[in-house]
Amino acid sequence: MTGRYTAYVLDPILARFTTQNLPNVRPNTIKNILGVEAVDTVAFDRQHTVYFNDEGLQNGISHYITIHGQPDPVVGVLVLLANPETGSRKPLIPIENAVSAFSLYRPVMDPIVTAARASHGDVTTFVSAIEGFATRTECFPLQVVARSSRKTGR
Repeated sequence: MTGRYTAYVLDPILARFTTQNLPNVRPNTIKNILGVEAVDTVAFDRQHTVYFNDEGLQNGISHYITIHGQPDPVVGVLVLLANPETGSRKPLIPIENAVSAFSLYRPVMDPIVTAARASHGDVTTFVSAIEGFATRTECFPLQVVARSSRKTGR
């Protein structure tokens, strides 16, 4: 397939969902966007597919993404394209609707602070020290940067 295509691209580091024009939807084009060699796919719905890094879930990840209706999380940049059999060169749903199916999670570190108070006469001293950090995972909002020009119901 050649020509001009539109993809929705989720950048998990910037927490942004954008549109990107592609010259084609060949495997090397998708690999270049994802920045990886091993690409896998999951169905987004009957008309769209999500492409992602097949080797992303490894030790030391800085985030993960869940896709509504999919059991396993994914890691890294994601690309959403219309399926070839739709005959469309761009997604058939507005980007604002697509983004609601993705959830981005990142680890957050909270300091564990120990505080002590000591009084000597009229002077009170407060001393605090960091004992360590507690970690938790938090869902971060995704920002839609480029809005879809496609109207719903078309």
